[in-house]
Amino acid sequence: MNLNLRFTYVLALAALAFPYLAKAQKSSPSPPHTQRLMKFAPFIGSYSFTAHYSDESRTIAGHGALEVSLDGNGSQVNLILRSQSEGGVIEAGWLVSWDSHKRAYFVKHFKKSATESSVDQRLYQIKFKASELIFEKLGNLDADGNPALLRFRWRMASPNELRIVSEHKLKGMEKFQGFVLNAKRV
Repeated sequence: MNLNLRFTYVLALAALAFPYLAKAQKSSPSPPHTQRLMKFAPFIGSYSFTAHYSDESRTIAGHGALEVSLDGNGSQVNLILRSQSEGGVIEAGWLVSWDSHKRAYFVKHFKKSATESSVDQRLYQIKFKASELIFEKLGNLDADGNPALLRFRWRMASPNELRIVSEHKLKGMEKFQGFVLNAKRV
């Protein structure tokens, strides 16, 4: 059989097989990272919120908007917060993806305000317990280099109400609640 005829057969077989291969590819299950990120589904939406931040010296009230979304290809959850208080305007975000090698969530956190801008990339321990989503920053240290705790607890109080509570623990202090954010879907 000559080379041109063989080539024609291969092209014909490929043309016949392509629709079946394309259909099989479309019906394949979603990648593991998408399945992991779909655990965020109950929280996806747009919210307006009020928040109260307290520490040992002051209490600040604020309000703003929170957007929780899954990107188009299902590889990342975007959590974007825009807040206004007497302390100024802050935009913060957490971009969450699944690290299949470390079998953990990877979070890129950013914060922008009139006085500062920062980006923090690290592994967070993210747990889903009952109806709660818990972010815990790993390897967090206080100013003296001692272990510190920074945890965020997300809970849907109702299908349209989200409550986020931050917990902090610094050297020589008992654990305290940093802020409480109450949000309603818009």
